[in-house]
Amino acid sequence: MSDTDYSKPFRVRVTTDCRENPEPRLDGAYGFCLGLYEYPDITKRLPEDASEEGFDYNPLIITDSGYYIWGAECFWTDEPDVMDMPLDVLQDAAKLQVYLFEKVRSSDTN
Repeated sequence: MSDTDYSKPFRVRVTTDCRENPEPRLDGAYGFCLGLYEYPDITKRLPEDASEEGFDYNPLIITDSGYYIWGAECFWTDEPDVMDMPLDVLQDAAKLQVYLFEKVRSSDTN
């Protein structure tokens, strides 16, 4: 897993909302990652003494406007130096990540 400390909320920005036909679309929304929760239940937080491995836990984000989105449903950043970059730059970076991931995945299957 990452070095991110999910034990307490931290500031994030949703760069790309990847849900199909979301209402509202949350591209560019600021908010807080509340921690790791048992997808899709927003009331079941990862217990403090539990391991993140082997469970279906996912970052849960609440935007400043009060909407929830799962980390797996979007691209998001918590990097202070990146968070306030223009949205189109962040979205291009997300597209590049997808492209590179697909390229690596396709080379692994060949």
